[in-house]
Amino acid sequence: MSENVGKSFAKYVSLNIIGMLAASAMFFIDAIFISIALGVQGLTSVSLVAPVFVTVFGLGVMIGEGGGSKYAANMAVGKLEKANAFFTLSVKSCFVVAIPLVIIGLFFSEQLSALLGAKGDILPMVSSYVRIFLTFSPIIILFYSMESLVRNDEAPSTAMIASVILYSMNILLDYIFIIVLGLGMLGSGLATSVAAILALGYLLYHWRKKARFRFVKVFMTTKKAKAIFAIGAPSFAGNVLGGLNALVFNWLFLRHIGDIGVAAFGIVTTLSVLVNAVFLGIAQGMQPMASHFYGMKDRKNLNKVLKFSIATSIFVACLFVAVAFLFTQFLIAIFNREQDIVLAAQLVSIATVGIRVYFLAYIFVGITVISTYFLAATGSPNRALLLSILQAGGIIPFVILLSYFTGVLGIWVSYPVFELPLVIISILFLAQTSKLCN
Repeated sequence: MSENVGKSFAKYVSLNIIGMLAASAMFFIDAIFISIALGVQGLTSVSLVAPVFVTVFGLGVMIGEGGGSKYAANMAVGKLEKANAFFTLSVKSCFVVAIPLVIIGLFFSEQLSALLGAKGDILPMVSSYVRIFLTFSPIIILFYSMESLVRNDEAPSTAMIASVILYSMNILLDYIFIIVLGLGMLGSGLATSVAAILALGYLLYHWRKKARFRFVKVFMTTKKAKAIFAIGAPSFAGNVLGGLNALVFNWLFLRHIGDIGVAAFGIVTTLSVLVNAVFLGIAQGMQPMASHFYGMKDRKNLNKVLKFSIATSIFVACLFVAVAFLFTQFLIAIFNREQDIVLAAQLVSIATVGIRVYFLAYIFVGITVISTYFLAATGSPNRALLLSILQAGGIIPFVILLSYFTGVLGIWVSYPVFELPLVIISILFLAQTSKLCN
């Protein structure tokens, strides 16, 4: 971090945004392939499997962010042995948390798919994805964890390249498995799993050649595990509760208007992945810098990092909201490959309202995401965890209540209405943190 703060921020954040956008491109193009092959049923399946993906993703990010942050903070003050102990424990943790997921994937994929809301012809589609994805979950979790650890080892370009490998290969394999071989949702899960193996191979090559972290003899203790998981917990809680949030939204749409509503929600959430990717790119790119300056007790530069992050997120939010309103029909047409004219028209009608209302929330979302990551990286994990829980899961009772009184419109409106008070809480948390005092 020898460059000035502005240049370092631009480097870390831009590289991480590229990596996250590559990730969002995977979901984006995956949804297009699925819609081409399976129509409305495919879009419905994509929406239903979202909670499974975000849970696995969240576990990898939680371990990587927690272990990576502790690694970076200790390396900043020359504690090499302690830093490598956190690296070692992070890798071990990946396999421990994946054991129950593999069991579910091998023996209970159909039951889990039914719980997600899949039924009829959609049930085998969802079940095939769940089975293959959870079976390969140890590899996927390890990749996302290693990606964060490498980034915290002051190698953001390597982490970015690994992300690009994962997502570019995923897109290529999606085309082969879904379109050419006609494997449907099974092909989607298989593409992600194989791509993760290839991208992880690249990170392991970097580890052997250039990385500073090494395995050391260390035993997992409750204190050490808590030190890792406490920092990454806000991110994990956000992902898991976000998955639960998606599950509840799917259930509500199924209740009010059936599969067509879930398909429309699938379009909206697939588009929203682009926005969230940029916010996460800013937050995750900022996190190593925040951890470094926090470890060095450099309050001045710590404040600069926060200000740059919030300003960038506000600019991005305004840009995406404008695009959502100006190009609504074009965005829907990308995914609407339904051959049934009546179903296609219904999908357009529902998704048009959904995109324009739902995207208003992003005026506020970015600030809360930045606040969560910043607080977690600078010694306030409890506040970060609370923000993450509120942002991902607090909306659940709210959307249920609104949908009861106002139907489908209430489901869409709940998101921007809920995010407004949440961003106020985020700003108050930042203001109350003594580290931000000049």
